[in-house]
Amino acid sequence: MRRRQFTLSPLLGLLALFLASLTLLVADGIVKIGFLGNLRAQSVNLVTPFQELTFALTSPVQDFLTDIGELGSKNQQIQSLEQENADLRRTILSIEDIQRRLNDMSSLLDISARGQFKILGARTISIGSEAGYGSSIVIDAGSLDGVKPSMVVVSGVGVVGRVVTVSPTSSVVMLLSDVKSQVGARLETSGEVGVISGYGINQPLEFRLLDPTGELKKGARLLTYGVENGVFSPGLPIGYISNVRNIPGTSSKIARVISFVDFTKLDYVGVIIKKPRTDPRDSLLPTISAVPTVTVTVTAPANPTPSKTGGN
Repeated sequence: MRRRQFTLSPLLGLLALFLASLTLLVADGIVKIGFLGNLRAQSVNLVTPFQELTFALTSPVQDFLTDIGELGSKNQQIQSLEQENADLRRTILSIEDIQRRLNDMSSLLDISARGQFKILGARTISIGSEAGYGSSIVIDAGSLDGVKPSMVVVSGVGVVGRVVTVSPTSSVVMLLSDVKSQVGARLETSGEVGVISGYGINQPLEFRLLDPTGELKKGARLLTYGVENGVFSPGLPIGYISNVRNIPGTSSKIARVISFVDFTKLDYVGVIIKKPRTDPRDSLLPTISAVPTVTVTVTAPANPTPSKTGGN
């Protein structure tokens, strides 16, 4: 007879394992101290090092795979932050530019109100050399706006120049710094009168007194000296004296003058379309925060060496 082979159904096997596990759990819950408790503790102690080793080996791999999966998302976040940073910078620059323009317009309104003259606001289109003038600007106001040749142009701190060429929508302004520019000026303290001349957009102005014996002092401020039916209104700020030197062979002196206006950074300006009824005198002069110290070195000429005369 063939021996019948005994087989255990998989379902019955699983059931048996489940019952055995349940029995152990119940026993472990009841018996806190004893064989099962010690067996559990020993099992934990035995398995824990392997768990720690497995975690140490697999954790970097899992982190790497996670980083790879999130790489695209992080790049997008970085790009988004960079874009936000660029937008913020543009916004800050825009706010600073708006504030600067507001300051320019506010100072223009202030000087016109204190000087009691009427101005037409204009924007500088270009700075450089126009229409044969070495130092000039083009403004966006012309004959259609009421601008005429010889009208004086100012900024919020002083004289810019005068209009020389006018078109319907724009005008060329010759700056005080142009080599062709000469303007009557007076000293604020003594009232001494002289002439301001230009020597280029990046060069100081020069001032010569009509009276060669007059006194020139460093730091003294200058204003326009207006005459009746003249081009320039009186009392418009020009600049301050930074240095004084003697003209060789004469008793006259020349003063170097730093303009209150920075001719290289002109933006909003005002065209005087109606002069003041009275001279504002010194009321429009800005305060000089600090006058730079200028050192002048004078080198005495060497004593001539007498020549020897020979005789026969």
